[in-house]
Amino acid sequence: WTGAPGTAAGGSHTTPARPISETTLTIELPVTVLAFNLGKTVTVTYTVTRNGAPRTSLPLLLNVGTLPDSSLILPVIMDADDDGEGPEFNVGNLTSNATYRMGVWPLIATGQYVWLRLKGTNADGSDYNLQIHTAPGSMVSDKWLEQGYYERSIAFAGLRNLKDGSPLTMEFKAAFGKSMNESEAVVFPVRTYTIKAFEDVRPEITESKDSKGNEIAKGGFTVDTQITLSGAGAKGQKVQIKDGTTVKGEATVNLTTGLWELTLTGLSVAAHSFTAIALYGSGQVSAAWTLTVTASNPPTITSVKDQSNWNIPDNGHTVHTSVTLTGSAPDGQKVEVFLGAISKGIAEAGPDRTWTRTVSGLSLDVLHTLKAVGQYANNPTSNLWRLTALNGVRPAITAAQDSNGQPISNGGSTPDTRIRLTGTANTFLEVEIHDGATSTGKKARADDKGIWTVELTGLTPTKHVFKAKALYGSGTESGEWILNVVDLVDLVEDFQSYPEAQATNPREFFEGTNTKVTLNATLGGAHPDHSVLVPTDSRRVLRACSFTRTSQNLLAYSLALKQGRAKSATISGLYIGFERGHIKLELLQDNLVVESIVLFEGDGNGSHIPIDKEIAPLNGQAFDTLKFEFKVITSEEHITWFDIKTVTFKT
Repeated sequence: WTGAPGTAAGGSHTTPARPISETTLTIELPVTVLAFNLGKTVTVTYTVTRNGAPRTSLPLLLNVGTLPDSSLILPVIMDADDDGEGPEFNVGNLTSNATYRMGVWPLIATGQYVWLRLKGTNADGSDYNLQIHTAPGSMVSDKWLEQGYYERSIAFAGLRNLKDGSPLTMEFKAAFGKSMNESEAVVFPVRTYTIKAFEDVRPEITESKDSKGNEIAKGGFTVDTQITLSGAGAKGQKVQIKDGTTVKGEATVNLTTGLWELTLTGLSVAAHSFTAIALYGSGQVSAAWTLTVTASNPPTITSVKDQSNWNIPDNGHTVHTSVTLTGSAPDGQKVEVFLGAISKGIAEAGPDRTWTRTVSGLSLDVLHTLKAVGQYANNPTSNLWRLTALNGVRPAITAAQDSNGQPISNGGSTPDTRIRLTGTANTFLEVEIHDGATSTGKKARADDKGIWTVELTGLTPTKHVFKAKALYGSGTESGEWILNVVDLVDLVEDFQSYPEAQATNPREFFEGTNTKVTLNATLGGAHPDHSVLVPTDSRRVLRACSFTRTSQNLLAYSLALKQGRAKSATISGLYIGFERGHIKLELLQDNLVVESIVLFEGDGNGSHIPIDKEIAPLNGQAFDTLKFEFKVITSEEHITWFDIKTVTFKT
């Protein structure tokens, strides 16, 4: 048996000579020679030696066939489906290197060189090529034959990086003729697996919650030092969580949902930036998920305002049934607001640590208690805020007094620069006093009877229009209370500035620089001399001339300051006549009598009776007018004079 040209020695064989004892001779050849000559032509001859002379037959050219594919086994990866016989290889399930196995085939023999290549596609689209066997390093060993198979590991890292859904082929060759030339090796059928693998997806952090399950927004705040991060990644793979550069742990992505979560504890009171790093594929890193752990301070209520934006103090009052609470809490934290034991909803503190919440439906004439309960660590409670809702009352100004307690009528005047206003408003609520369109800055709180008082000082000599504005409800205003603050004057009226003048009928008047004389009333016989006048003689006096014909006679006239007021006046004059006279003097302020006295009463006796008298209201009130009532007690016809030489007004 002579192998084809170039065939290794093992491909040829010569059997030992043997005697011929029968006409038909069967000679066995070792099967190994076939392995060397598959697909080749061999030459077969025999030699007969007779009488010592050998004689060789004509050659028989014999074509050796090849092994059918059905007789050649396929390599397997034991970690693939059905111990490698299935169509899929789930590399996502690998936790370590995979195992490749190859059995024995017909005509296998020790020393046959073998080749094995794995070909596939990586997750990034690049080629995956792994040469497991190649000559001269790989050949069939005795152990291979003894145990009936050969196996070795395939690197985990490369397999885990294969693209999902891509084919992985195993190309095996064996050199039956023990040639190291790969081109002469027998090509075995190709084993093809379909790869099932995770996708090399970039991991995500999608949510964070505190230990109570409350969501913490990205970039948000929490007082909890324990949080749970959740996210997504490649199914069945692992992600590593870092806080900045510090590793906080690993999480396994759920095989079904593709989601993961990891609880972190012991976080510091600081800003945190978390990332998820893929422990698979190319090791992609998620976007940062930031949050801040803040100090766990209890919430506070700092102010309560009604619907008109009035501040309601603790234990205060309002006329509204809806109020807005403002308070503080750690950044981004939530508080639950309670009206008594009833929850009125949730408020969240902003970056400035301020929260607000409107509470409606307050019952009238009931003391309400408000509080805020932190929806974070240990649910701390705020300070309490109490208030009462009342029916609304429009404020009013009901009285004004000077510093001596003397009343000042609405529309009246006073020289006093310090006054006291009294009025009404909602019980326990405040009013603010305005002078015209300007606030005086003075506020007053109504008592339990709804009465308030306020003192105003430093008033200027001018007209003042006071109103009380409610610091509650819609801020309604009272009606006006008008008063004039006038200057006190020191002057001597000697009538030198008066012209020659005479008033004989009521309401007639004449005036000088500082004062004005008005005839108010007359009673008695009509006569040109029954009058008030300033005569033309050099004495320049204010003369009341009573011409009597009956006991029913009267001259009533007034001397009024044209500006200002006085606290006292000194009158210097003469009573001239024969009859008995009576002079009544009234001191007026804004046409109201503040004091009344008898200036003179007595007999004339035909002489000049001097009248010098200083007068002042007993209550100290100022006045602006002197009103005289001059009456002569006689029924006979007479003329009687009352001359006023000077009036000295003093403050």
